[in-house]
Amino acid sequence: MMEKELTEASVVEARAVRIRERRMDRMRCKHEMQSRQADELRGVRNLLHCQEARIAREREEGVAMAAADADMRRHWKAMALFDAKIQSDQMKRSVALLKQTMRLQVDEHDKMNAESKLMQEAEATERLAMDIAMAKTMSITKGHIVVHVACRLDEATSSRPVAGIEVLFRVTSMLASHMNTTLVHRVRNAYDMRRGLWARLAQEVPWRKADTNHAVAYREVAP
Repeated sequence: MMEKELTEASVVEARAVRIRERRMDRMRCKHEMQSRQADELRGVRNLLHCQEARIAREREEGVAMAAADADMRRHWKAMALFDAKIQSDQMKRSVALLKQTMRLQVDEHDKMNAESKLMQEAEATERLAMDIAMAKTMSITKGHIVVHVACRLDEATSSRPVAGIEVLFRVTSMLASHMNTTLVHRVRNAYDMRRGLWARLAQEVPWRKADTNHAVAYREVAP
């Protein structure tokens, strides 16, 4: 009976030992699973943190790149405005230089025209003096006005049977010692001489007057 009880006790104890071992195995498996789940959860959490950090870093980099692009656009815009201003200043300077050059050319042209006009007037005065000196002259003085009338044979018709004449009228107004105004008019009747008529003095051309020192307004009537 003792043996039977011992056997039963050993069986019960062996069963209890197996139960404890199975319980310990289950607990160990559960602990390992919990540890593995904790590790997986920790890994997932770390992965999420890494992704969030990467997204935040990419966002910061995007903001920095956008700011850099905006700065670059502002820089290029400022450079374009500066270049446009430089080109505008250069264009204005070129236009000003061109206007100055054209003004100088116009002034030079006017100066040359004035010199040519003075030379023509001097030549006309000299030719008039020579013509009057070579012709028969009559002078009439009335107040400050002196009228010289010269008449001579027209050289253009001197070789014809009936020659024409040329009449020179010179009117000088001497209002002051330093200002002499001279008006000159020349009349030829060569055209009317072809018809045997005297020149039609009523069709005289208008006087041309110049109030300068010893000025001469000279005009010839074409035959």
